[in-house]
Amino acid sequence: MQFSIDASIIKKIIPGVSGGLSKDKNSILSNYHVSIKNKTLSLSSSNNIVQINITSSIESEGSCEFLAKPDLFERLKALNGEIFFELEDNLLTIKNGSYKTTAKIFDSNDYPLETTKDYKTVTTFDTNDILELLKAHIASSKDDEQTREFTGVLVEIDQNKVNFVATNRSRLFWINKEIENKTNFYCIIEKESILQLGRILKPNDKVKILYKESSENITKIAFQSNNATIISKVINGQFPQYQAVVLEDAQNVSCIVLDRESLKSSLQKVLALSSDELAVVEFDIKENTVVLNVTNKEGEVATDIVNFLTCEDKAHTQIVLNINGRYTMDFLNNVQSDSIYFYYKEAIKPLELKAISESKINYIFVMTPVR
Repeated sequence: MQFSIDASIIKKIIPGVSGGLSKDKNSILSNYHVSIKNKTLSLSSSNNIVQINITSSIESEGSCEFLAKPDLFERLKALNGEIFFELEDNLLTIKNGSYKTTAKIFDSNDYPLETTKDYKTVTTFDTNDILELLKAHIASSKDDEQTREFTGVLVEIDQNKVNFVATNRSRLFWINKEIENKTNFYCIIEKESILQLGRILKPNDKVKILYKESSENITKIAFQSNNATIISKVINGQFPQYQAVVLEDAQNVSCIVLDRESLKSSLQKVLALSSDELAVVEFDIKENTVVLNVTNKEGEVATDIVNFLTCEDKAHTQIVLNINGRYTMDFLNNVQSDSIYFYYKEAIKPLELKAISESKINYIFVMTPVR
């Protein structure tokens, strides 16, 4: 069989689909699954957690299906213009101008390629909203294998609201938005799948959420956009009662309102002094200013001052709080809002940062002060 593909198409697809390749070089899943059918190129990668499929329209007729090693596409990325292929038995001949090479390909019969044919649809979102919701993953646990629920991201639709939540016990990030959908849905997605999804989805598109179930338990979830499908395993278990830690509706809670860019700028300046992983920042909340202090291991001190406004329905008390500066910067870097609502009670109690975007996405970040 003969076919051709423009090099720009390959260069566009490979960065997204490469993230799903198995790291086990002896596994069949360490290869790309390639399919050409109905003038569509389909490229897939898969490991034990996630499967990625990206498609693109091409001009070539005919159909074929095979497995190819990743190094083939690394070679193709160096080419420009139309690339011509001739497939005969298990050998692929490649021509591009005066350049010519060959590559061995493999039979795809044993490749466990999954489709969403039998999946059920949950709902459809704008990719801009999903890309914001995915940012919740920054709070998920990295190493906690004892409690698997903490290593993933909760995706929940409840009471016309979609929630994406992650926690690692010392911080929790909850991003949500009101939607016109009465479906109830609940599953915990592997963090790796969330990371791949964030790399692949493009702004200003639509993404459909689907799922597969067995014995009334969800076993897999899929995100499907115009030209990409990401299928992920889910984590079985019960996610922590995240709504119980939110402070804004609790009694005797203080609140101040900070300008995000001003707070971010001040934190960057004082944190430049600290190389410590915790990067403890002292928030000395006074009458109408917050004094930020960082002291490094050599005893050197950096200080800056940030003004704030008070909340109409909340009082505020003067207090000194020791806060993880890196965590705080993570939050500030991942929200779209001019104002940050800072809720707190006591020096040893959890505190909450909240922001609301113009598109009505709520960002809630709860963390434990450093003792």
